[in-house]
Amino acid sequence: MNNSDFQFSSDNWWLNEIPCVHRIYDTLPLDGAHGIQNSLGMTISLKLLNQKLEQLSNHVHESNIGSNSNKKVLVTFDDGHKDVLKTLPMLKKFPNIQPILFITGKQLRGDVQPYPLTALYTWCAAHNKNPNDLKDELGFDRKFLKLQPEEHQRALLSKAGIDLNPRIEQMVNLTDLDTLTKNSWLIGYHGSQHCDLRIHQPHKLKPFFIQDYKLLMDLGYTPWFAWPEGRWNNSLALMAKSVGFNVQFGLRGEKGIDNECSIQKLLGVKITASTVFDQVERVCNDIYPVYQQLFNLASDAEHYYLDDTTHRILEAKPVEKAVRNSDKTRLRSGIYTSGVIATLKDNNSIVLFETNIGHAGEFIDSILHKRSQSCGKPVIMSDALPSNRPTAREATMSLCNSHARRQFVDVINHFPEDVEHVLTRYGEIWVNDDYAKSEQLSPTARLAYHQAHSLPIMEDIKLWGEAHIANETVEENSGLGKAIRYFLKHYVGLSYFCSMKGVKIDNNRIESMLKIIVRDRKNAMFHKTLLGATIGDVVTSVIATASEAGINVFDYFTTLQQESGQVKAHPENYLPWNYITKS
Repeated sequence: MNNSDFQFSSDNWWLNEIPCVHRIYDTLPLDGAHGIQNSLGMTISLKLLNQKLEQLSNHVHESNIGSNSNKKVLVTFDDGHKDVLKTLPMLKKFPNIQPILFITGKQLRGDVQPYPLTALYTWCAAHNKNPNDLKDELGFDRKFLKLQPEEHQRALLSKAGIDLNPRIEQMVNLTDLDTLTKNSWLIGYHGSQHCDLRIHQPHKLKPFFIQDYKLLMDLGYTPWFAWPEGRWNNSLALMAKSVGFNVQFGLRGEKGIDNECSIQKLLGVKITASTVFDQVERVCNDIYPVYQQLFNLASDAEHYYLDDTTHRILEAKPVEKAVRNSDKTRLRSGIYTSGVIATLKDNNSIVLFETNIGHAGEFIDSILHKRSQSCGKPVIMSDALPSNRPTAREATMSLCNSHARRQFVDVINHFPEDVEHVLTRYGEIWVNDDYAKSEQLSPTARLAYHQAHSLPIMEDIKLWGEAHIANETVEENSGLGKAIRYFLKHYVGLSYFCSMKGVKIDNNRIESMLKIIVRDRKNAMFHKTLLGATIGDVVTSVIATASEAGINVFDYFTTLQQESGQVKAHPENYLPWNYITKS
């Protein structure tokens, strides 16, 4: 069972954390979207569900005896797939368990068209694709799609040629809802559309909520609301409560921060969102000369960590952009925040972010475009996506071993013996790298150490994989086969740390740095305009770079604002590492 931490505000029920079920199956393997959802941990077998419900039933029974009460345990079923009907005979055995199905406003009106995500999963199953790894092929992936309004989701899928109404996927209809209510089920509300509703303004959603609430009550259903994806915030929750949804379910810790209210409380005065933005923009103007200086210095760096993550700009429109390494153009709409950590010759690090319709490869191109002709080829550490490769200047592309290792980790449950052996061997190269760090080996000594101790490991894994493929002891299109082919295809880039000085072993450093952007995305959810995104990138870049230099960022920003005239005239004197000396 998917034990998401759903909170429940009423005292009439025994549990405060509500178990949630999405898909149910009899036996494996599963077809269509159901198979993909199973790989994402969204399914449960009838046998296991029965065991868990029996445990819950016994637990609440014992609790009732101890407290001399007659409370029940609530179990929720989300999304309205037809396989929920398989649980009817089972649930009759547990009178102290109350099931509730949460469905959208469209489903309340009898619409049985699958969710756009379900259509994507069906397509992925038919084409043997991973829904989290579609950016290069489709221009979007599962995570990006979940952050779009449902109509935008359908438009993106339709443009990609994906069937929006796969016949294999069946949703509950009005007759099914009648059957459920006759079997003592509750029917609740799952939003006007199935997406992260935080991307909408409450006043724009409210008319739909009012219509759906009226229909829910007319049908005799229960005015309880489970937030799609579990995502909510204070403003949306208050809006839903004003409509009549006094009982709401959402993931614990997912409401985000109401920044305006937090700042008001901190300052003790009322302050509008526009005033907050104006002040942030003033800070950005004062620190921008330093940002520009950092950007210019980064162009001549010796090493770059490179990656990106999805984001959202509300007012961004699709743009026609040139296809890289081609004279053709393509309409682009995917918005990403690209991140770079540039290591300079003096070993200082510069962190830069850029949010727009573009991938990390385009960001590194904009940096390398200013690179001095006297500088040699830089080393770029990234994953193996073609969109990460620069076109402005030649570079040595070292590839992330964590990504390669993850290919094996993902299939360990299906191939435990083979994969456990590989992971054990593969893990030794990180042990070797940690030793080189602890001994503070020079780049030359580090390279020699890896050549002596890590290169044989990489070669062993390569030979092991080649033998499996050549002897056909592993199906090439199986999960393990794909992991092996990934390692073999990218072996040269993965093993560069054993053949060149200064090459890193993985891309974990920039992935960790991008969590700054991920946290901001969870809290703020989106940028409204490209200008707002750019201001955020400038401020965040300088904060991250200053933090890497180990200085007090608050004091640093105060100095940059107090001495803005000098900063503008001589930004090089106010770089974080020069600020330390100046202090």
